[in-house]
Amino acid sequence: MKSTLIKLVAVLMLAVGLPEGVVSSTYSASDPSTTMQQQPSCSESSSSSPHLPLVDKEDPRQVFLGRLLDRLWIQYRSRQPWVQLYEEVMMMMATDDDDENNEKPTTRNFFRNDHVAFRTIATSSSSSSSGINAIGRLLEALGYHASTTYNFPKKHLGAIHYEHLTNPLLPKMFVSELRLWELLEDDGVARDIVQRVLMSSSRKNKVLTDDLLVKLYTLGKKKKDWTTHDDDEDDDDDEEALLELLSQYLEQPLWDPPTREDLEKVHAVSQYGAWVLVHGYRPNHFTALVEDIDTTVELMQKRGIPMKASGIEGAKGSKLRQTATEASQMNIVLAADNDDDGSTTTTIPWSYAYFEIAERNNIIIDGVKQRYEGFLGAQATELFEMTQQQQRQE
Repeated sequence: MKSTLIKLVAVLMLAVGLPEGVVSSTYSASDPSTTMQQQPSCSESSSSSPHLPLVDKEDPRQVFLGRLLDRLWIQYRSRQPWVQLYEEVMMMMATDDDDENNEKPTTRNFFRNDHVAFRTIATSSSSSSSGINAIGRLLEALGYHASTTYNFPKKHLGAIHYEHLTNPLLPKMFVSELRLWELLEDDGVARDIVQRVLMSSSRKNKVLTDDLLVKLYTLGKKKKDWTTHDDDEDDDDDEEALLELLSQYLEQPLWDPPTREDLEKVHAVSQYGAWVLVHGYRPNHFTALVEDIDTTVELMQKRGIPMKASGIEGAKGSKLRQTATEASQMNIVLAADNDDDGSTTTTIPWSYAYFEIAERNNIIIDGVKQRYEGFLGAQATELFEMTQQQQRQE
């Protein structure tokens, strides 16, 4: 039955073809008309909340975390057109199983987020808002713990993957950092540019404070001692304010935009560093966990979704197999190189984010078969390159 369904889906995919507007990996997230052209027929409500249903409703921190992740997902999904096409493919694959269970198919039936990736830049500053700490401290306050560290010396990158302490259904977090001091051996000019841009605003240090981390860590704990309705309303208002603050922290750069000249100088040395300068701490990618990556990728390609040129990382049956779509682009704001026309900023398209697909298989640990939950350095190295800006965009 499954093989017949897969063949049928493949035929339907070819017959339907791409929707108008989705013709390449170039995508302008700031163009409303383009967004409308690429919007799928899937229910918006069902695709906007893949995380909240997974949390323990009795744990206020988990509920807050689920809401925050769903907010970030909605923003990411609106800018990444390949995600929406993936949803169409998986909705069709899920229809048969859902019909047997008398359920209406929704994106919740098939999208499970394996992990979210964040990029940061580490400076010589001891501030808690530098490098991996800029995200890691927030995650720890919300119930995550550091699991494994990774090093990518040729790219001057390091990373930590985090897992939730009590809820294995929640996605892992892969947080990486560019070690700025290591750029000296490659290009001190690029290092100085990055340092100057990051220091252009003090907003970063005003967000990630001890008070903020305390508020996140103690979410809901005061409610046990409150008895008045007014107190409950005040607490809800505080949580909404926290949610808005963190959404902004994770969705827009906290520093002034670089000039195009400076951006391209940094990109020539570290495309990763250039990406962080223009995107800040917004998620670099979300990841769909699938049971059969080969079939999934085959159907995605037949649907017209551009995939990583080198294919799937990891041999069949290995503990971790990964691939990704090409990165979409979005319009970014840069400081004007000159103000001859009186403007202080300019806008250009730049590489934004890709959508990752992962298949995890079992390994034997202490004689017990368990699913592998880590990451492999060689695969991550390959995927870091997916946001390479290929050429100058005019």
